[in-house]
Amino acid sequence: MEEYFHSVKVDPERCRGSMRCMRVCPTEAIRIREGKAVILEDRCVDCGDCIRVCPERAIRSVVGSYEDISKFKYTVAIPSPSLYSQFGMGVSPNQILNGLKRLAFDDAYDIGRACEVYITVLKEYLDSYSDNKPLISTLCPSIVRLIQIRFPDFMNNLLSLEAPRGIAGSEIKLDKAKELGLDPKEIGTIYITPCPAKMMALNQPQCKSESNLDGALAISDIYGMLFSSINKLGSMEELHNSTGLGISLSIPGGVITCINVDNAVAIDGIKNVMNVLDDLEHGKVTNIKYLELWACPGGCIGGPLAVENPYITKIKVIRLVQQFGRERKIKDDEVNKLREYLSCDVKLPPLPIKPLGRDALDAIKKVKEREAIIESLPKIDCGACGAPTCKAFAEDVVQGRAEILDCVFKLQDKIVESSQYALSWARRTPLSFRKRGKGTKIN
Repeated sequence: MEEYFHSVKVDPERCRGSMRCMRVCPTEAIRIREGKAVILEDRCVDCGDCIRVCPERAIRSVVGSYEDISKFKYTVAIPSPSLYSQFGMGVSPNQILNGLKRLAFDDAYDIGRACEVYITVLKEYLDSYSDNKPLISTLCPSIVRLIQIRFPDFMNNLLSLEAPRGIAGSEIKLDKAKELGLDPKEIGTIYITPCPAKMMALNQPQCKSESNLDGALAISDIYGMLFSSINKLGSMEELHNSTGLGISLSIPGGVITCINVDNAVAIDGIKNVMNVLDDLEHGKVTNIKYLELWACPGGCIGGPLAVENPYITKIKVIRLVQQFGRERKIKDDEVNKLREYLSCDVKLPPLPIKPLGRDALDAIKKVKEREAIIESLPKIDCGACGAPTCKAFAEDVVQGRAEILDCVFKLQDKIVESSQYALSWARRTPLSFRKRGKGTKIN
């Protein structure tokens, strides 16, 4: 059975079973059992929607800590492009990079460089692409996992290019190892992430057989310390040397605007993405060459581990792109040098949801059982059973994850049935018999 790594975890000590997480989960991966949220591993895509709505903050993302930094002789921070928009309009990308370096890192890498390489190669790829099926962006790990689980027919549509964060990790390890005379394994590359999905992709790489990223820190975890570090900056190094191309990748449509390709569409919000993929599956969406898909509303700036309001940060992204421009700064020889880092060396397998039965005959039998249970349910999707829908509950019953009487309506019917039976028995039984103790002999 396929092993899953998930960054999204439930803290049972804090969980109060409010069901908000269950209702918001786009893939129906959450159940409420014995008053606690439980995540079904084969359905979760680590989108983090549950993190946003949990009133008790009982659902969290398992990312790294500063202890990860101490494991290496030399560490480099690689911030997501979305980090540049998390501070006020007067805070520049160069200040943010210098602030990171001042915190606990030996260096900070401007990921805009890797983004420029990615966009250059992507445009070349799309300009030469003539197939009739749309290519699907792999920048968002949650979208890749969603396709593996829910839309496996589109596995061959996934773009086979490493994301900028992976390009950055590869370049840093090789260049710094040569510069410092260290083993690449002694150099730690730490990604500053706006979402839990990047931690998932770090532990289960989606393009390379081995990740060149060694850890991830949530923007929300380091924000306060980074803000303080920026405010204490004196003289600064020139660490930011890219254009606005990389920064534009943090919002929906950013890639499309950069590559200027026809018949390309950007969709954000995982439920919107699922609707589009469903339409594509049924032939309702045609003549699309490239799909830029984001699980988070607003793209990476709307990640559950980001800090600032995504509507405000989008304004800053747009202004930063205007300030630094969209003209590529990286030279062709540098692109060619880094091109090899974009190629994938693994083929992702589909990860279908656990089948109903052990074999075809057992599955057919359980499908019939499920349909019969669904027909007997009220079909109002109240959630009181601990499942998001009546259909999901019926499936849980068939798979042994729930009992039929977990449905309050079925339980009510059972109570009424038992009460009616008891009343009927009382009416049919002589009073003298009912008053006798159990086992009393009747002459």
